[in-house]
Amino acid sequence: GCRDMPADKAQALGLFCRLYQHLLLVLDDDEMYDAQQPFTLDQARAVAASLNSLVFHTYLPKQGELGGPGSMHAAPQLLAEYAPQLLRGLYERDVRRGFCQPLLWLAPYYETFGDAADDAPAARSGKVLADLSSMMEAAFGQRPMLFGSGGGGGGGSGRARDE
Repeated sequence: GCRDMPADKAQALGLFCRLYQHLLLVLDDDEMYDAQQPFTLDQARAVAASLNSLVFHTYLPKQGELGGPGSMHAAPQLLAEYAPQLLRGLYERDVRRGFCQPLLWLAPYYETFGDAADDAPAARSGKVLADLSSMMEAAFGQRPMLFGSGGGGGGGSGRARDE
């Protein structure tokens, strides 16, 4: 995760993430996909893969590593703030017009929990949610409430209160 990087490299990567994330806001799809500016699609894919692993392991460290909400102060602030924002921007571009393999986004999960490629898609999705929920409970001290999971956990009917 971010905490494992030397401070000078983390600051440089944080600045890169901030600038690239800002550029993605004004870069249209033709520039990114057709002109391949400022990076080729292979380079953008490499950035996405690296950031995906970095962000995953920052917020959900492997068993035995330090983690949780209080440990984020040790992560370099610029990188901890802008790496997830850039990752989301790259993911949104990939959703609109794919440039990454679909499994790239779950690669850190499979690295941590093993390959579930033989499972049926519905079983695989349920397993991913269950495993991530357990990790979040261990790291943050409370289990996330998932919409549609029943039990009335604040999900409600999805209607606005002022109807």
